[in-house]
Amino acid sequence: MQFYTGNYVNGVVGKGNAVYGKHAASGGTTSRARKGFAHVKNPKRFLLNPRNPYFEKTLTKTNTVLYVNTWVIEEYNLEFSPRNTHIYFLLPDGERLDGYTKDYGGSHSFLGWAAVCQKYNLKTGDTVVCELELSGRVVSAVTVHFINA
Repeated sequence: MQFYTGNYVNGVVGKGNAVYGKHAASGGTTSRARKGFAHVKNPKRFLLNPRNPYFEKTLTKTNTVLYVNTWVIEEYNLEFSPRNTHIYFLLPDGERLDGYTKDYGGSHSFLGWAAVCQKYNLKTGDTVVCELELSGRVVSAVTVHFINA
């Protein structure tokens, strides 16, 4: 279970124009879709193909590698190409940036993520939905949907 506090809330306007002050909110979840600290309401609405695997990513201080959560790999029975295989990051403006598969001790990931973050000025706390494009069960590209960047 993850527990969220409202420590960062101060003067936020919510539903019905209610204003929330510091420490005014808290909550928790056991939902798998919430792992990785993302807070996207109905992330499937961003997908180009709702049958594609996806995960939410909230950026942290270090954004050089895009890691795919283990639960995503297991839930969708995903496979990955050998290390250093070329993939693309597909972006909302139609641009494609180069990426490469990596495996750090069994954690599947993609290099090239830093270029995406830099080009689109993504910062700590920004959230994206990463839609995995497949060739069979093998991940061949990552479509990036900007949520609050």
